[in-house]
Amino acid sequence: MKKTYSDSAVAVIGMGCRLPGAKNLDQFWELVRGGRTACGRVPDERLNRKLYYHPARGTVNRTYSDLAALVSYEPVDRQLCPLSEKAIASHDLAHVTLCEVAAAACRHAGFDPAAVPHPNTGVYVGHAAASGVAAELTYATFIGQTAKFLRETARFEQLGQGLGEEVIREMIDEVRRDCPRRAADGTPYFGASLAAGLIAETFALDGPYMSFNAACASSSRALVQAIRALQLGNVDMAIVGGASCFHSDTLVLFAQSHSLSPTGSHPFSAEADGLVVGEGYVVLLLKMLSRAVADGNRILAVLPSAGLSSDGRGKSLWAPRPEGQIEAVGRAYGGEVAIDQLEYIEAHATSTSLGDVTEISALTKVLDGRLPPGKKIPAGSAKLNVGHTLEVAGLVGVLKTILALEHDLIPPAIDNRPLNPQIDWESVPIYIPRTEVPWPRHADGTPRRAGVSAFGIGGLNVHVVVDDFVGPRSTTLQVATLPSEASVARDEASEPENNGREGPKPVSARRVNEDGAVAIVGRGAVVPGALTLEAFWDLLTSGRDPKIVAPENRWNPNDVFRPETTSPKIRGGYVTGFEYDWRKHKIPPKEIAQASPLQFMILDAVDQAIQRSGYHERPFDRRRVGVVVGTTFGGACAAELAVCLRLPDFQERLAQLLRKKGIAEDLIEGIARSYGEVLLKHMPILLDETGSFTASALASRITKTFDLMGSAVAVDAAGASSMAALGCCVEFLRSGDCDMMVCVGGEQDMTSVHFEEWSVRGRLPVGASRSPMDALADGTLPGEGCGAVLLKRLSDARRDGDPIFGIVRGVGAAYDPCQDRAVRLAVGRALADAGASAADVALVETTASGVAHADAAQWRGLAEALSHPARSRPAVLSISAGQLGDTGAGAGMVALLKATMELDSLAIPADPGLERVSPRLARHAEVLTVPLAPTTLAPDRHRSVLAGVHSGSPEEVTYHAYLERSTKITTEVPIMKPASETVEPSTTASMGVASPILHFDATARRRTKMRDRSRSIQASPATAQPPILESHSPAATSATPVAESVVASPPAPPVSAPVEST
Repeated sequence: MKKTYSDSAVAVIGMGCRLPGAKNLDQFWELVRGGRTACGRVPDERLNRKLYYHPARGTVNRTYSDLAALVSYEPVDRQLCPLSEKAIASHDLAHVTLCEVAAAACRHAGFDPAAVPHPNTGVYVGHAAASGVAAELTYATFIGQTAKFLRETARFEQLGQGLGEEVIREMIDEVRRDCPRRAADGTPYFGASLAAGLIAETFALDGPYMSFNAACASSSRALVQAIRALQLGNVDMAIVGGASCFHSDTLVLFAQSHSLSPTGSHPFSAEADGLVVGEGYVVLLLKMLSRAVADGNRILAVLPSAGLSSDGRGKSLWAPRPEGQIEAVGRAYGGEVAIDQLEYIEAHATSTSLGDVTEISALTKVLDGRLPPGKKIPAGSAKLNVGHTLEVAGLVGVLKTILALEHDLIPPAIDNRPLNPQIDWESVPIYIPRTEVPWPRHADGTPRRAGVSAFGIGGLNVHVVVDDFVGPRSTTLQVATLPSEASVARDEASEPENNGREGPKPVSARRVNEDGAVAIVGRGAVVPGALTLEAFWDLLTSGRDPKIVAPENRWNPNDVFRPETTSPKIRGGYVTGFEYDWRKHKIPPKEIAQASPLQFMILDAVDQAIQRSGYHERPFDRRRVGVVVGTTFGGACAAELAVCLRLPDFQERLAQLLRKKGIAEDLIEGIARSYGEVLLKHMPILLDETGSFTASALASRITKTFDLMGSAVAVDAAGASSMAALGCCVEFLRSGDCDMMVCVGGEQDMTSVHFEEWSVRGRLPVGASRSPMDALADGTLPGEGCGAVLLKRLSDARRDGDPIFGIVRGVGAAYDPCQDRAVRLAVGRALADAGASAADVALVETTASGVAHADAAQWRGLAEALSHPARSRPAVLSISAGQLGDTGAGAGMVALLKATMELDSLAIPADPGLERVSPRLARHAEVLTVPLAPTTLAPDRHRSVLAGVHSGSPEEVTYHAYLERSTKITTEVPIMKPASETVEPSTTASMGVASPILHFDATARRRTKMRDRSRSIQASPATAQPPILESHSPAATSATPVAESVVASPPAPPVSAPVEST
């Protein structure tokens, strides 16, 4: 629909920064205006040169450059930032610093950080990892495991068994003494999502929060997501930030790829020989322009448009492709946002020869024939001044551009060095200013326009258009927005009812927003005990317990926990027996062996989803398909990488210890060298050339493998990451950025670090693992796995004859330290987004911790939010965590997939770990019911079935989504009453002896598939009912009637979904 420029554009109303050489906005402007650089030699206290520096390129675990651009850290001024002493002590330095900068941005906007006027503010942060403290803690936790690798080294036996074991014990004690450890309360906190979460907590905000990893485009990608959320009316204001904290690991990793410069940061120069790593923090405050004008805010700049893309398939995972950059820049312009009005480009310009040439080439192709004859646009890059600030780089460019607009001049972009001779500067429509260039305002009142690019490793591209503000105008701009009725409903739902309780107001009839509805057209899963979606349903209906004791190739609990504890009995939901068929996408087995297993579990789940959608056999526009992966940044591979990067520290400590014991130097050298080889044998992640230790690679691996160019990003919202990814995908489909989205949720972090964290926080059960809904539940075991769905706008899916496995009607998110209030807000916002009534919700598939007080708060919030006078029966509450384990960031996707299958079959499996319902849940029986045996789902008054999918944990963001069955029910469905007998929990693992997580034998995989198919046929009872819904061809127009007899156990869902009846 057509909207005026002021209705669709987004305003920047506040800014803050802490960057190399600049503690505030004024200092940053003076730095860039003067063309000065803050790059320099890293101080000794931030780089141990003896261990991690060597001037020769290619030295393992060493950097050949000791240059960086660093910020100065000072104690928090609590008069300026309302952080509590407890929050400062329990959070990472990077997250505390970003919160300080956010407070400065609030003050710059005229707000008191302690009283932000818009609680429904979303926080979107580009951020990949905390400071190096987290890596040191990981090293200290793993040392009990890795020090014992000394037994496998050559010549270690020459020490004798007694001395050898003494050395191992002393090495463990020394590392644990010198390195940080967790406190008794589980602090400090390091999760990437907390970069955003700490801001939400400190400023008392109740909107969504999340962190984004799109490599060097992370903060720009966060900015675009915030813009879409504002345009769709999901938040009233957005705080957008970027945080990057330097530590020596970063230098070592970039040195491995020979990307560093030993001389300095020289964008566009003939002397450009690599990047200089920078760190920094930038925050912008955003509102809709029309809202900012109405509220009387000072408007610093206007963001009328942005474009995203991914490179698709290329020569390698890392080589930049001009095609992807051309797509991103081109998509940012069109209609009223004319590219011929472009007057400045803030380029990504990493100061690498290939990167700069590729970017100028792409810009030339985009601008060719679209500018007035003879016009050349000045271009610059803040990397000249502050180095490459990694995740923050995009926002640094936006900040610099807004300051240039404010001061009416363009800063110099190169010094007296010659320009890059590989670029024909005479023929390209771009020039690099050596001195500041005046940038006067237009006399006719039209805005000056600039474009800011950010390109992440792996082909993750963003281009943001920045205009200056010249006052309200009436020109029109084509944008996609939700209908005003839905916006009104959402606003009403967020208000308290007459009794003061937050939640949805009564809705007399469902308002179906077909334009905003999103169809699930494909799905796949790899979870504990089930490597396919069909196997997952079979696992659920069988009641088997797939959790097992940690496989020997993972970790030994005795290396972390005291032997007298129950640690040897610690189990979890491990994915075992997974075999990735390397031939399918021609990925070398060596690459698979060295990279993150989660990469390939995700690829397999996406493959399954594409197969079920039918798009493996029919064409689709791959340029319009985007990817969002919900995951916690870090995980098993990142932990192992942290350990491997400390190999020089281990070898140095070992050498000193052996010298004290009088061991000869040649034997010391031999043992230390051999230890390095053994460590890399156990943890080959250091040899990985795909960057799979970083979450952005999980997304870019998908785009490269399937040649997708719509955009890609990983998002971390802690335990709600999967649902945050779903929310991002829905926003991008509704906004028209993409026509299809690959939405993934997954986690693989079954490490000793993960178990230690859960242990100190009291999350591990003391007794037997039970359902979180059981009266005796006292914790939940961790799990791993992933799931994937393909999403399209419902109208497009119907038009294209796609199978539809469910319809996402609405998504809501909220944060509040009081969890039940967060639940009420999230449910209310989701109901309003769906245009639905609480009375019509038949099922809630949720995640839970098994910790009594936390789960009780969730259930209380759900019961209050779903209570409605028109409710005719309680909603069924279902949880899979007791059976699979808590799959962390993947839990929301597991719940979503389970809900789609339950809607398919109108059946809910029993929870095998549930014997007696918790009294804290039983008290809400009028609203929530828990089946002790398989039961059926009944339609609502509209003959539809609506399921809520809930994800959230205490002190974290909460998400809720509404999923509707793709076909309406045409006959009455009998309601199965819960059986009186209880279901005994399984005590044996179903997958037998644990095997390593990855194999490369495709033949073995085919044999397994054949064996599983045979077993499923043999296990089918002769009297079993057929699936309630038969698969239909795309031409089908009516649903098969529901069987009137109720089966004893839930039937299998159809592999292909029918086209829904109308």
